[in-house]
Amino acid sequence: MGQLEQKEDKSDVKRSIGNIQFDYKLHFLPDLHVNLNLGYDVSKGEGTIYIPDSAASAYLRSPDAKHGGVNNQYKQNKSNTLLETYLNYVKDIKSIQQSY
Repeated sequence: MGQLEQKEDKSDVKRSIGNIQFDYKLHFLPDLHVNLNLGYDVSKGEGTIYIPDSAASAYLRSPDAKHGGVNNQYKQNKSNTLLETYLNYVKDIKSIQQSY
């Protein structure tokens, strides 16, 4: 329990996600549509892990050890983007009826 109480782990993460989609009908060929999909996912995080040198989990028993404890700081940036485009052609054809 002491190891849990003596460890301090704090972080702060900011994230943004967005998406937009366009469907455009070409005037010179109304059965043809151009579809464009744009998206992003961006995150930025930073934090600190701190364990004092008096904690049992971070105590150094070696005579060569200069100090014990942990003080790690970290940063992380992630970025994902999406660009998707395609053409869609839909043509209604009047059905052909047979006479009997």
